[in-house]
Amino acid sequence: MFTEKMLKVIGCCLLSVAMMLTAIAQDDNDELKKKEGYEDLEYKRRMEEAAKDDREIDFYGKVVDEDGNPLQGVRVRLNVRSTHPVRLIVGKRFFRTTDGNGLFSVRNERGIRLIVGDLNLAGYHYRGKSRGYSYLNPDLAPEDERPPTNKDKPAVFAMRKIGQLMPLLKGEGGSTILTPAGAFHDIPLFNRLQLSTVFGKNYQDYRMPALQAKWGFAEDGQGWLVTIKGKHEGDEVLVSDQRFYEAPEEGYLPEATIPIPTPGGRYINVFICLRTARPITYSLVEVSIRPSIRPPPDDLRLHVKSLTNPYGTRSLEQAPSDNLYGGLARYNFEDEAYKAIANGENPRLPTEEELLEFKAKREKEEAESAARSSSP
Repeated sequence: MFTEKMLKVIGCCLLSVAMMLTAIAQDDNDELKKKEGYEDLEYKRRMEEAAKDDREIDFYGKVVDEDGNPLQGVRVRLNVRSTHPVRLIVGKRFFRTTDGNGLFSVRNERGIRLIVGDLNLAGYHYRGKSRGYSYLNPDLAPEDERPPTNKDKPAVFAMRKIGQLMPLLKGEGGSTILTPAGAFHDIPLFNRLQLSTVFGKNYQDYRMPALQAKWGFAEDGQGWLVTIKGKHEGDEVLVSDQRFYEAPEEGYLPEATIPIPTPGGRYINVFICLRTARPITYSLVEVSIRPSIRPPPDDLRLHVKSLTNPYGTRSLEQAPSDNLYGGLARYNFEDEAYKAIANGENPRLPTEEELLEFKAKREKEEAESAARSSSP
């Protein structure tokens, strides 16, 4: 009689022998395929089969400014997608540059889809999304995905001329959960750390740009409604699905309603321009709204990011970090702006000479500090 322990040992031995025989058979099979050139032939066959889906790509595009004038020298990033027997879809990235008429083209390429990505030209900004064009079954594709094969009717891409760059106050308000429904909740544009470093632990007592929001069910029962307004008296808002680079002069309302379709669980992104009354400031607020997945929803979650122009002008063009104005946070000018707003005043925009002076002073202080720390 075999004991349980002996049976386990025998089972393990048999399994090891089976695995060894399988490995030997696989090695013999692989060696045979190599001798017969099987792998190369099979790969070639699969590549030829996949290539049958690829089509000849002819594409014509044109880049213009907001007034419709052609732009020369625009660097256009393109990607041709083609089929592959193993990775299914592969891409080939390349670039084209527009001529004096703003035109560019793609010829002598094969694939199933062409994607027009980023457009780059100094002094201009392309705010459109990547656009894809189908070549596999263009007649069945949506109208905006059908490739323009006639050079007299190219696809048109518009770029925006960058306006006045400003040292905007960048806010990370974070996430806010709206619960219960029907009541307004404060939506801060600046987080606690940003304000507490300036005003101390009583930072909430100071008047700063902020939103308020509440949510409820739509009357027809299909989805929800989110109502957003400025926190303070006289504040007004304007809602759009496009980013603002200059705050509009008109079109503001005391409050705005945003419909949220069902089902829940998905983020809805909108842009809000907040115009405060005392002092007059303009804030670009990107709001992501997400209702809970459970029907009916128990709560609504909002996440906000903002750029605020505290100087009373309507420009919402953020100066990049390598720009002189983009480094205002390093020279404590942001703190002065927060304090001015809290006092109901617009801060004074520092001159370029002042910034250069402060920059030189700060760099000198940093160099002296580094020298002291490195000395024995």
